[in-house]
Amino acid sequence: EDDKGRKRGRASKGGAEEEEDEDEVRYETEKKLKGLVRELSEATKWDPQRQSYYVKNMMACGLSAIDVLAALDDETLNDKLAEGGHAAISSKSLQRCEKVACTILKIKGALEALSAEAEWDEEALSELILNLTCANVGSIEDLLQALADEELDDKLRANQLPQPSAPAMAALHNWSVRQKAPDAVYLYGFADDTRIAGRYVKRDEDANGPTFHNAFVDKYLSCGEDGKWRITKEDGIGGTCCFASTDNNAWDDKAVWTQWSGGEWKTCPDVSACPNDVYLYGLHDGKLSGRYVKSERTINNKPAYRQEPGQYWLCYASNSLWYIQSKKSRGKAVGWVYTTAGDNVAPWDPETKLKEFYDDEWHDCEIRSHPQVLTFYGFERPERCDGQFDLTERTQDDQPVYFNEATDTYLFFTAEKYNWRIQKETDGGLDDWENGHTYAYTLTGPDCFPWDEDVKWKQYKEEWKDAEPKRHPDEVTLTGFQKDNLNGTYTLSEDTACGMPCYQNDRKWLCYVEKYAYWMIQTEDAKNESTTAGYARTHAGEHTAPWLKDCPWKEYYDGEWRDQDMSH
Repeated sequence: EDDKGRKRGRASKGGAEEEEDEDEVRYETEKKLKGLVRELSEATKWDPQRQSYYVKNMMACGLSAIDVLAALDDETLNDKLAEGGHAAISSKSLQRCEKVACTILKIKGALEALSAEAEWDEEALSELILNLTCANVGSIEDLLQALADEELDDKLRANQLPQPSAPAMAALHNWSVRQKAPDAVYLYGFADDTRIAGRYVKRDEDANGPTFHNAFVDKYLSCGEDGKWRITKEDGIGGTCCFASTDNNAWDDKAVWTQWSGGEWKTCPDVSACPNDVYLYGLHDGKLSGRYVKSERTINNKPAYRQEPGQYWLCYASNSLWYIQSKKSRGKAVGWVYTTAGDNVAPWDPETKLKEFYDDEWHDCEIRSHPQVLTFYGFERPERCDGQFDLTERTQDDQPVYFNEATDTYLFFTAEKYNWRIQKETDGGLDDWENGHTYAYTLTGPDCFPWDEDVKWKQYKEEWKDAEPKRHPDEVTLTGFQKDNLNGTYTLSEDTACGMPCYQNDRKWLCYVEKYAYWMIQTEDAKNESTTAGYARTHAGEHTAPWLKDCPWKEYYDGEWRDQDMSH
C-alpha cells in the first residue's frame, strides 16, 4: 500500500508539473499575442478592452502571434477567426493590421541573412521578431534607432523579455551599421598627407560592418572589433594598424579623426565630407564653369562655395539639392544648374547628375572635374614644360592625360607616386614612365592637381628644385582684327582686374571682365569695370583666355559684334 501511495504521489506531482508547463506556454503565447495586438492597435486605435477581446478570440482559435502574423500576411485572419466561431475584424481595421504586419515581417526578412552570423534558426528568429514587437520595436527604423541609442536591451528587459545572445547582438550591430552606411564616404582635410583623402565607395565585402575603397589612393575604410573606423591598406581591413582613425561612424559629420603624421598621432579637426575646392567644367554656359572655393559662410548647414574667378555661388539649397546661383539667391532652390535628387547629390561626386537651364528649358548635363586646357609659363626648361596642354581622350591611372603639341610632352598622373608629371612618352607608353625623363612634377599634398591654384611643383635642370610656374604668359600677341590698332603685342602690367592680370598695348588694355567671364580689349577707364564697352572680346567658356591658340574672338565694327578669325 505504501508503494502504491508513493506511486500515486509521484503521478500527482508529475501532473502538476505538466500543468505548470502548459500554463507557462499559455502565458507566453498570450503575452506575445498581447504585444502583437498592442502594436496593431497603433494603427487601428483599438482601446484596451477591444485588444483583450481579440486576444481572447485568437487564443480560443489556437492562434499564436506567429500564426496571426502569417494569417495577416496571406490575408486569411478573418477566415481563421470564422472557423473558430468568432466575429471578424472590420475590413478597415483589417487592412491597417495587414500593413502593420507587413512592416513587422520586413524586419524578419531583413535579418534572415544574419542567421549564420547570429547563430539563430527560423524558430529563434521568429521568437526575436515577436520579442521586438512586444517591446514596441515594430519596424526596421525602430530597430535601427534602438540599436543606435543602445536601448534594445532595456526595452526587452522592461517587458520581461529575453535578451539576444552575444553573437546575435554582434550580428545586429554590424547589420545596423551596414544599414546606415552610405554608398560613398567623402573625407577631406587631413593633415599633411592626402594619400588617404577622397571618395571611399562601399564594397560588397564586410568586416565588422561595411568596408569602403578609395580607388584613387588605393586605401580602405573599415570598422574594427573595437568599433573604431580606420583607414588602412587592404591587408589591414578590420584591424588596428592604420593611417587614421575615429571613434565615430566614418560618415558622421561630427566624427573626430586622428592621423599618424610626423611620427605622432595628431588630431585633425578640419576633416569634412566637403572638399576645399570644387571644379565644374563642361557646362553649356561657359561662365558658370570653373573653380568654386569653400567660403567661410555656411548655408543650410553646408559650406557655401564661391566661384574664383567669377561671381557665382555653389550652395546647398532648402530642398536638399546643390545649385549654381547668384549671390542674392544663395540657399534658395533657384539657379542655373542643380544636382538632381538621388543617392548622390554632392556636386563633387563623379556619379552626381546635374541639370542646366538654357534655351528656355532644363537639360541633362555632363560635367568634368578637370578643365579642357591647362597653361604654364615660367619653368626653367620652357621648351619642355611651358605652353598649352590640351585634354586628350587618354587616361592614366584613372586620371585624364594632357598633351602639349608645341613641346611634344605629356602631363599625366602616376598613382604610385601620387603626383602629376611632365615628360615625353617612351616607346613603352605612359605606363613605362619610370624609364622616361621627368621634367617637372607636382608635390604630394592637399593640392596636387595641376589645375589647382595652390599646387606646388618641382622641376629638373641639372638638379631638382622648386618651381613656380604662372598660368599666364608675360605677353600676348594678337593679329587678325579688322581694326589694325587692336593688333600687336600686349605686355603684362603690374595692374590686375577682377583678380586677373592686365595686359597693355599703348593705350589699349586687355583685361578680364568677371561679370561676363570673358576678356576684353578696352580703354584704361573701363579697366576693373564689369562692362560690355570695348573693342573686342573673347567668348565666355573654358577657352576664354586670350593666349590660347584656339581662343574665339568677337570684334565690334560696322555697328555690331562679329566673330573674328585670329592668330596668336
